Amino acid sequence: MARTRVVGLDLGSRCVRAAEVEVHATRSGSHATLLRFGEEPLDPGAIRDGEVVRQAPVALALRTLWRRERLRCKNVVLGVGNQRVFVRDLCLPGAPLERLRSTLRYQPVQDLLPVRVEDCLLDFHPVRVDDDGAVHGMLIAAPEETVDANTSAVVAAGLRPVRVDLNAFGLTRSIIHGRLREEVVGVVDIGATITDIIVVDHGVLRMYRTLATGSDDMTSAVRHATALTEQQAEEVKRHFGITSPPDVPTDVAPGIDAMARRARALGESIRTSFGYYAASAGRPVVRLLLTGRGAQTPGLAQYLSTSLGLPTAFGVAGSEVEVARTAQGHDLTGDLRTSLPVALGLALGVAA
Repeated sequence: MARTRVVGLDLGSRCVRAAEVEVHATRSGSHATLLRFGEEPLDPGAIRDGEVVRQAPVALALRTLWRRERLRCKNVVLGVGNQRVFVRDLCLPGAPLERLRSTLRYQPVQDLLPVRVEDCLLDFHPVRVDDDGAVHGMLIAAPEETVDANTSAVVAAGLRPVRVDLNAFGLTRSIIHGRLREEVVGVVDIGATITDIIVVDHGVLRMYRTLATGSDDMTSAVRHATALTEQQAEEVKRHFGITSPPDVPTDVAPGIDAMARRARALGESIRTSFGYYAASAGRPVVRLLLTGRGAQTPGLAQYLSTSLGLPTAFGVAGSEVEVARTAQGHDLTGDLRTSLPVALGLALGVAA
């Protein structure tokens, strides 16, 4: 029985998150165990929109995280995802997967992308194979400079990047399980500065869109609509969210209204994305899962559920992963909803 140990690494705007996983591969399948996980805050501006812009503080945060959480493995699966990463449908002639991936630059893909192919790292994820052997799948194009900047920070921390994967694939692996694999599910991951909108159709990621907006924008909306400081605005967001209880202070009410406007804009972006997929695929989204700390904003989940007319829940990672005793010292329930899904799913990719 082969065993592989790896760490999934999620580089966020506010913190870095890591999940150390051991995968046991057998003839009948694979079994994954979460060994350790944690997160470490970052200096503001060290990572902007998913790209490392200041290597030293990121490397320091990674070394601190590895030391504090006693992460033993240095092999890292690094996640990427921002508005500069593009995912497109692509059909290729039948051939072994490794050959398809190695020849992507020579395929007619330039017309699918708004950037030069020469400036990107390309990958291909197959979805289905036709009777004539043609392979349908998804082309992923990530800016080479973004991947280089992020991997350089990881190497500077003394770690070994063994794979680069799309954050959306990691998220899908960790929260889409059981009967969710039999439905068309919408996933919205709300981070500090980035929001990912994803459609997973019967277990397969079929649509991915990134918005350059996140929970920080709600904090900013409160601050600009009131005389509150940034810290006070953050507290208002976490305490009241977009709810309006009768006892809301009069100096806070304009901030709540401002957050509600941001929530409506987010809802419209989600509606447009889900509508586009339904029109192109002929299958509507039937359920919404929310992840990320921004999704915990009071009242937001209920608003999106009502606005979109979809049953809505918080996506929970790890239901098909064993949790080792070494990983049970955290608020596991909360972390599985907010900080862990992407990092865990990136690590699980070694078994995919």
